[in-house]
Amino acid sequence: QLQKKIDTRLDRLNLTAEKRKFHPHVTLVRLRQLSAERIGAFLSRNNLFKTDPFYVEEFSLYSSVLTSQRAIHTEEARYPLISRSKN
Repeated sequence: QLQKKIDTRLDRLNLTAEKRKFHPHVTLVRLRQLSAERIGAFLSRNNLFKTDPFYVEEFSLYSSVLTSQRAIHTEEARYPLISRSKN
């Protein structure tokens, strides 16, 4: 729904929307210039990560611009979630 709203707004502003098919995702990590051995070692050390359930009270939508030196992240919007009893 969010992607459709963005496309509609872009259209109203006479801006061209992204042509590629939209694939919602969450980026957990970016790996650059790492060997397959180092990536494999990292995955072997961390593949059993587990956490207890936790409450999420809000989430944020960020844009990311990759530069030659780093990614620049900008918080675009913050979304509070419906409060639920923690009992």
